Amino acid sequence: MPVPHGEISFKPTSLLRVDGEIIEAETISASELHDFVIASTDTISSYVESFHRHNLLKAHKPELKERMVIHTARLALHEFDRSVITALNQQDVDTINTSPRILTPEAREYWDAVAATSFQPEIHIRGVRALEGTSGVWLSLKTPK
Repeated sequence: MPVPHGEISFKPTSLLRVDGEIIEAETISASELHDFVIASTDTISSYVESFHRHNLLKAHKPELKERMVIHTARLALHEFDRSVITALNQQDVDTINTSPRILTPEAREYWDAVAATSFQPEIHIRGVRALEGTSGVWLSLKTPK
């Protein structure tokens, strides 16, 4: 798949979609994902800032509000897929991982691709209780403050 082109949306709130479809790692290379994120930086950052400002206005304690994380590419359909996660014990894997230590070398390429942009990568594990169709291992973007 070449670099995704089309209308970017965020449905549900923090799940990036291109023309209504989520980005799956099996259909995009790490370098294509990098190019997509670079090309979409303004759109993603603008959405995150707009949503953050809206949340600050509604918050009782705005100083505690952080910017949302955007789930950008699903690396695996299942929570502890061995093609992505190297940890032998599930208890070694957090729901949110801010270090690539748990990733296989192949999955690490996607982490590195996002790390080379203005965003900070994170791995989010979404279990079977997640909104239908959104479970799995996600490479997410965090906007630096």
